[in-house]
Amino acid sequence: MNVPNTSVCSDGNACTTNDICTGSVCTGPNAVTCNDNNPCTTDSCDPALGCVFADNALACDDGSACTTGDSCVSGKCVGGAAPNCNDANVCTNDSCDPAAGCQHAPNAALCDDGNACTTGDVCANSLCQAGTGALNCNDNNACTADSCDASAGCQHTTAADGTVCGASSCATLIFTPAATCVAGTCTAGTSKSCDDGIACTADSCDATAGCSSAIKPWGTTCATASAAQKYPFCAGTLCTGVEEDAGALNANMTTGILTSVDRYPNLSINTSGYDQGFGGGGGGGGQSAGLLRTVVESPLGLSANSAQNNTEYTDMRRRLTVGGNIIGGDTTPSTLVLNTAAGTWAAGGPTLIGLSRALRAVDMATDATGNEIYLFGGNASAATGGGPGGGGTPAMAQLETATFNGATWTAGKPLLISNSTTACANAALSVTDIYAAASNLFYITAYSQAAAVGGGQNVTGVAVWNGNATAACGGITNLGGVAYTATSADPAAFQTAINAPTFILRAIHGTSASHMLAGGDSGTLTAFDNGVWTAQAPTAPLSAPSAWGTNYAVRSVYLAGSDGWVAGTVDIPGTTTCRSMFVMHGTFGTSWTWDKIVATTADVTTCSNTAGTRARTALNKVWVDSVTGSVYLVGSTGTDNNGNLLSTGATQTREAVLRVKMK
Repeated sequence: MNVPNTSVCSDGNACTTNDICTGSVCTGPNAVTCNDNNPCTTDSCDPALGCVFADNALACDDGSACTTGDSCVSGKCVGGAAPNCNDANVCTNDSCDPAAGCQHAPNAALCDDGNACTTGDVCANSLCQAGTGALNCNDNNACTADSCDASAGCQHTTAADGTVCGASSCATLIFTPAATCVAGTCTAGTSKSCDDGIACTADSCDATAGCSSAIKPWGTTCATASAAQKYPFCAGTLCTGVEEDAGALNANMTTGILTSVDRYPNLSINTSGYDQGFGGGGGGGGQSAGLLRTVVESPLGLSANSAQNNTEYTDMRRRLTVGGNIIGGDTTPSTLVLNTAAGTWAAGGPTLIGLSRALRAVDMATDATGNEIYLFGGNASAATGGGPGGGGTPAMAQLETATFNGATWTAGKPLLISNSTTACANAALSVTDIYAAASNLFYITAYSQAAAVGGGQNVTGVAVWNGNATAACGGITNLGGVAYTATSADPAAFQTAINAPTFILRAIHGTSASHMLAGGDSGTLTAFDNGVWTAQAPTAPLSAPSAWGTNYAVRSVYLAGSDGWVAGTVDIPGTTTCRSMFVMHGTFGTSWTWDKIVATTADVTTCSNTAGTRARTALNKVWVDSVTGSVYLVGSTGTDNNGNLLSTGATQTREAVLRVKMK
């Protein structure tokens, strides 16, 4: 049968579609689409079979972002290994989302910021943040310096030996110094006692400053002086006291009175005075024989010098002692010189031409050429023959100067003390003491009861001799010079007057013309400093029977640098016949500060029902030994007729040598 050319047909090939008759031939114009949309099959067409889908092993994508290396297996896409979502950041939690892939969520996990010196590091905002705590590197060893290194961590450096590693401390008076490092180990300090064993220091312990000792006030009572030292008190750091120098006393001199003490060039210490035991007693008609003797460390071994036993009031300077022979009432002045080789005294010294009575004082100063200028003084002389107007000699001061050049003496020249520089009026004053401030500046204490001076009253004061060589004054010729009283109108006499009608000024001493002390009866003690005299009123007695007052009598003063010493007698309150010695110390700064008084009451007090007996007890001279620093005091004590010390009923006097050791 014939079919039209456009009829549907089948060309017998399964790989064509839409077969149609064309030109009497059945032709498939379109190929069969064999795509099964499976990447895991290889699509093809077999003319006989039609579409053929053969499995393959091609790479594929299973549609999950959480697999890698997907491949076809048995016609299916099979996912491979999971992807590596580790971002190496401990501060993120890593995960995978099939759709989004790797995810990195911030966390708050513990972490390490890479710094060895931080602790408690924690994650924040995907970053490792340093912790708030620092690494504890303390090894509890005070002798290491602890530190931290960001890389290495804790470091421990050993401290140098001697580094303080602990606190000092005090327990009572035991001080333990701060511990120190020794080879890296903290070693405790060695404890020590702050008690220095010195009674005159106040010891204390401070945990910071350690031990300290403050010197107790001068005069504080102490208890460590030797048994021989009575009335112990502090003098600086030394506990000292007043002791009797028994080795200096002569048992045969049962009625001696020492009046001076000094050191000679050979360093022997000598005293001088007089003794009523020679020549059958003393008193008005008896003999008061001189004595010259050594004290303590003297190498000369001097004792009473029987060949020259006529020295009364004495004062020694270098090689000279002065006095007067009062045997049978004769008052001839006397001077003796020391033969250092033989250790004996002999008559010598200058020829004194104007003096007629026993000498009381002498002092010396060296001039620019080495000459020794001496000034001697004693009791005023009496007028003879009606004075100058009647052709005789007027009453005048017992004052004379002489010069020693190392080999010979010049003859003495009398000096006049005038109470006026204009009229050159003679003042008949008795000299009590002399202080040589320089070879041309001498200070003299003197007094008078003459009607012509003071209207019959005791008048006392300081006179100044400036080395002038006035040959005549007040009707008196052949003078060596004139000393003017401090009350004169002389504008060059810068001394302020020390005048009182009821006492006698007995002592003066100094270290220069601008630093002096003077004292006398009725509690008189005055100092010259800064151009003025200032009355002193010591307070706070240590063992004195009373406060300072008119019952004290100053007999001697001595200055050594800024230290001043005062000695004399004190009448015991409530009695009329008891008298004791006293010694007192003072220090000069901008003014004088007086320490406590030491009155040697128990050992040297003289009490008697006999009027005047108390006067037998006295300290006549105080002297400071510049070599040993000791203070020497000489005088007399009350004794019985056998020379034994008594506190009551004394009828005699015995020489006394006391000292206060200062070293």
